[in-house]
Amino acid sequence: MCDLINKLFPFIDNQRTNTVIKEKINCITNGKLTLDYMNGYERLSIEQLKDFYNDTFEIKNSFEDKAKINVVGLTISISLILGLSDLITRIEYYGMVWLNIIVVILSIFAIGYMAIASILSISVLIKENVVNKVYPEDLLLKEEDLKKEYAKNTEINVNRNIIRNNYIYTSYECITNSLIILAIIFFIISICVIK
Repeated sequence: MCDLINKLFPFIDNQRTNTVIKEKINCITNGKLTLDYMNGYERLSIEQLKDFYNDTFEIKNSFEDKAKINVVGLTISISLILGLSDLITRIEYYGMVWLNIIVVILSIFAIGYMAIASILSISVLIKENVVNKVYPEDLLLKEEDLKKEYAKNTEINVNRNIIRNNYIYTSYECITNSLIILAIIFFIISICVIK
């Protein structure tokens, strides 16, 4: 039952998971939590730490590219969904009012899923567009402190990338739900037109 709810409303689980990760980021920022991903960073050189740190920016850019593609695709999809009104009137023409109501409700859900997918993708580009940086004055720190700064910022950026990934994944789940609903609508309309 819980899996079904998560499939129907993936954005609820996304919100819950991202809230936990954001709390973890706050704890790392305040020095109240040990590092998971960068555990053992003390044994790495500054150059190795820089590589891990720079990787987080490349991954962030990858998620932003996926989000941009999503937004463009969703814009086209919503335009197509809005064309459903013509198909709904055809069902009404055949005198199946009850079926017309079902198709209207399904269409609202399909549009809703697409809208939520768009909001999630745009959130990656706007709301979740924060990164932690090592600043020039940090480079003047002692080697141990500089390593710690790189490790902390890398850990936070990795967690922010997990949040971005969650948004993109949930956006894809919403798109999938919308496409399933559209397929059902198409099936219903095809049966009505054949009769």
